[in-house]
Amino acid sequence: MTDNILVIDDDPVVQILFKDCLCSKGYTVHTAGTVAAGLDAISKLQPVVVMVDLLLPDGSGSDILAHLAEHPQRGRKTASVVLSAHEDPRNLLPANVVADEYLAKPFSMAKLLETVQRLLPPGS
Repeated sequence: MTDNILVIDDDPVVQILFKDCLCSKGYTVHTAGTVAAGLDAISKLQPVVVMVDLLLPDGSGSDILAHLAEHPQRGRKTASVVLSAHEDPRNLLPANVVADEYLAKPFSMAKLLETVQRLLPPGS
């Protein structure tokens, strides 16, 4: 598989768990720990799926979601997944910011894989 998946979370344990889980299924996974690093990685990697925690050290994951909505990659929308310890992460986002999926922590790696598979373009 050649499509990139980007995980933006400031917890190195989460980064390692997600990367190990997704890489074991053949996905190419990159990680970032801040909004700034995430935006840089989006620009360079043009991922097909971005998974982002809402609480990051230098800002909010909602900034990443707004950027994705305003800047399509390779002429298409990048799929987005919000990761949050909050029971319903939708309540934490500004009204004009949305994601394709929302995962409330903790969740199983099976749920993570199911979500990614559903969001990937056909043939990925």
